[in-house]
Amino acid sequence: MIQQFTFLVFNSPKEEDRRNLWLKKINLKDYSLSSKNTVICIKHFSEKFVIAEDHAVRDDGSVLTVKRIYPKLTPDAYPSIFPNQPAYLSSDPVSKRKTPSERRNEILKGTKKKIY
Repeated sequence: MIQQFTFLVFNSPKEEDRRNLWLKKINLKDYSLSSKNTVICIKHFSEKFVIAEDHAVRDDGSVLTVKRIYPKLTPDAYPSIFPNQPAYLSSDPVSKRKTPSERRNEILKGTKKKIY
């Protein structure tokens, strides 16, 4: 999905805590995100952080999917892909875990047995 965009950039976050996280992840000496014109290329973001489609539920219950002209980032996005740096600086974001009750309900749906 991301490969179709050859040159797409996102502005640095305005919130100071997110901006500090981005700086930590970018890990470049003397690099600053203080300027309003500082941008980061889409190639440095995992696909899980890029919203390329919008979804809406119609009155009949069907889902309408519309491709965005310009993708946007999720609120928790941070740059995580840096091909020319050590591997420990380019790591995939941790996937969100299900809560124990969500896992239990998923098992119950499949087995129809009660789990304590």
